Amino acid sequence: MPGDSAVILHNLKRERARERGNATRFSALLDGFGDSTSLDDFLSNTEGVLKDTLDRIISLDDSTHYILPNDEYEEDIKACEEYIDRTKRAIHKANRRRDDGLSASIARLNIHGSTQPAASPCGFDHIFS
Repeated sequence: MPGDSAVILHNLKRERARERGNATRFSALLDGFGDSTSLDDFLSNTEGVLKDTLDRIISLDDSTHYILPNDEYEEDIKACEEYIDRTKRAIHKANRRRDDGLSASIARLNIHGSTQPAASPCGFDHIFS
């Protein structure tokens, strides 16, 4: 039975390492974002992958902590919190960049004044003329 726990723990740690690598890779992609990439496509894909990766990391951390020996528990908790915080910051950065892009798009709108009066939303313009 103790051998089974060791194998399960080893497999969970390997899977978690892969997910942490994914989080690091997509965070680095976000940091290296350039103007040549479509903002909407880039941010929606990266943000979605980061959210999915964060969910898997949290789930794997919980499963690992359930069978982790006591002497490794405290150190592992600190490492987990660091990865979770880093991934949350990357998600926040993606949100902020998308919002900044929307703000810039709205600021570029050039609304010209019209000499025509605004139309009534109800279609009763002839009554008010």
